[in-house]
Amino acid sequence: MTEVSEGWHGYLYRATGTDITQIVDILGMEGFEDIWIVGSSFGAPNLRDEKPDVVISVCGDEVDRQQSWFNTSNRELGFSNLDVLFQAGYATALGIPCLVITPKNFELQLPREVVVAVSDPEKVNSVLRQQVGGFMNWVRTERHRNEFQFEGGLSPKVADDFVVRLSSLGEPDSSALDFEEFIADLLVSVGGNVQSNPTKDTGVDFVFFFRPASRQPIYIETKRGRLNGALLTTSERRLSSAIIERGGGLGVLLYLDDGRSKFDQESIVPLVVRLELSSLLERLRRLPFERILSDEIAKASGNL
Repeated sequence: MTEVSEGWHGYLYRATGTDITQIVDILGMEGFEDIWIVGSSFGAPNLRDEKPDVVISVCGDEVDRQQSWFNTSNRELGFSNLDVLFQAGYATALGIPCLVITPKNFELQLPREVVVAVSDPEKVNSVLRQQVGGFMNWVRTERHRNEFQFEGGLSPKVADDFVVRLSSLGEPDSSALDFEEFIADLLVSVGGNVQSNPTKDTGVDFVFFFRPASRQPIYIETKRGRLNGALLTTSERRLSSAIIERGGGLGVLLYLDDGRSKFDQESIVPLVVRLELSSLLERLRRLPFERILSDEIAKASGNL
């Protein structure tokens, strides 16, 4: 099967005063041929007539969120946060993949069809790069799916890239942050919105929502190191307790043993699915993540 050729064309809507230097650099690394940067309504493209591959909307810190060029006769005023968010919503309604990039601690409620990334100047390479990369991996897989009737959760090239990254996690200089970034990137790549849990000692590392969806969240716990079955079961019990405290949902324990051992037995803990990372990547070549979870739930219920 041939990998879809790249050469992305995107529109980037920026609120007045936002620094997009790092963002443009990251998009360049992701294979964009051209990025139309739009800062006001003057000369702005018509999304309905000129559909790009993706739309990126960048919110700013200092922009008045209540003011918009819609409320003024001067159409050359720069975009406010409301304006760039409007473009994100419009793009989503047209079926164009959309990424919204916000400052750190920016309070925002958007539909789950829209991917939200956070621009943190202190961690731009480790956070924003990972989130933009995950978004583009998802777009690549969807393009592959549309052109080749592909049914897997990751396109072949994206899956190969993750396998290489997974092997590097066993190297001596690999850190816990590398592992965390790998998991977050993978979850975004398979079609989800991901929230990192700031309180890591509660049994939940990430909260995951499928896009688009309005179902209950999926709670993700990760384990890496010298593992054994008893340790994994303890982690699953903590995860199950955390799910019950949050009102229900599904839990997924993703693990990677330093010795690459696989503990193939199913989780004995209710509400929790256990998945080894290297095996998961192979399955994602054939099946979407949602189908894999459904199969595991069915197995645990004795239906497969």
